[in-house]
Amino acid sequence: MPDADSPVVRTPEAAADRPRWPVVGGIAGVFGLLGFFLPRACGLDFKSEPEVPATAASASTEPAPSVEPSSVASVPSTTPSTVPTDPPLLANVAVGKSTLMHCQDPPAAELKPSKCGEPALDPVLVPKIEALGRCPAAAGITGKLALHVDLDFKKQVAKVVAGKGSATSRNGKRDDKAIEPLLVCLRTSLKDLVTTPESPAPARDHARYVLSYPVTLTASGSPAGASSNPGEKEKAAVGSATVQVDTAIVRDAPATSGQPIGRLSRGTKVSTVGTSGNWYHIKFGENEAQEGWIFRTNIGK
Repeated sequence: MPDADSPVVRTPEAAADRPRWPVVGGIAGVFGLLGFFLPRACGLDFKSEPEVPATAASASTEPAPSVEPSSVASVPSTTPSTVPTDPPLLANVAVGKSTLMHCQDPPAAELKPSKCGEPALDPVLVPKIEALGRCPAAAGITGKLALHVDLDFKKQVAKVVAGKGSATSRNGKRDDKAIEPLLVCLRTSLKDLVTTPESPAPARDHARYVLSYPVTLTASGSPAGASSNPGEKEKAAVGSATVQVDTAIVRDAPATSGQPIGRLSRGTKVSTVGTSGNWYHIKFGENEAQEGWIFRTNIGK
């Protein structure tokens, strides 16, 4: 006989151990109805994914074009830079032979030309005076100038005045007031010569020089512009010479308006064939195959 405290295990009959399908079915039906009506009662609406139109579907399958903004942004501009050019030639400027008036070593007294030696300033001054033809104030101006150039390297001052005999016309009418604007251009050009240590000023023995230059202005495009002395034809001058400056420019015409065609270094041997004003017609290069014009003070025997 089993103990009173021992557990008792009862095994149900086979008929009682089967699930009650009607009850399970009823419970499933109740939850099914709740699952259908309860979301709608709460305002929820479950719909299938909307149908995509055929055209949109086909378009979406095409690959998008490649865009590389970083590469586009990194491409530098290919716009060509503006190449600086010389101002237009408004008048032909012919510069005659210079005259040394006096020199000085301030505060000492002025010295006579015979005591000054050779200043060798023409290679620097003459091109600057000829450049007056590109000064805006030279438009329509013709005439003659007796220029007095006073260079004081110690005080770093460049003075330019028009002496007796200067006379100018503007567009065919006498107008001496046109002289001063030309002098302003020249003073501005000469300022660097006395104030900038790196300027190409030649060696000099004195601190101050005063020189005089006869200058003729003619209309731009006139034949006189080809030579430094209007109306002067080339004269024969056969011989040989040597470049006396560090760098001498050879031009295609006897004027600073001529195009540079070569540069010769100090000591280069050349052959002279003629002269025109302040310019020598030379032959240079291998077998003297090239020829052009060089300013007279740039060469010597």
